[in-house]
Amino acid sequence: MKIFIAAVLVFCLGSLSAQTYEIGVFAGGTNNIGDVGKMNYISPSGLAVGGLFKWNISKRYAWRASVIYGDFKADDLKSSLASRQQRGYELDNSIFETSVGLEFNFVEYNLHK
Repeated sequence: MKIFIAAVLVFCLGSLSAQTYEIGVFAGGTNNIGDVGKMNYISPSGLAVGGLFKWNISKRYAWRASVIYGDFKADDLKSSLASRQQRGYELDNSIFETSVGLEFNFVEYNLHK
């Protein structure tokens, strides 16, 4: 715990400044919430990965783009409802999502400080 606190303090003591360009990656779980499969809302059945790029063009505005890919499965036989188990549907699907957006920052910040 002492090492963690020391590391946080070291990072906080440095000069902070915003970046003009930002790049990120992320990963998480996917889940089907629908008429097929289990009724658990938090029960990932697949993996999702994605990336994002952000360009801060001024103190207030930024362009953002992201790409996400994930796959998921659902099976009525794993449901707690007898009617779904008797029906026996299953699915295996994937999703590919892209997005572009313009962000507005309510608080100004200096990009080049």
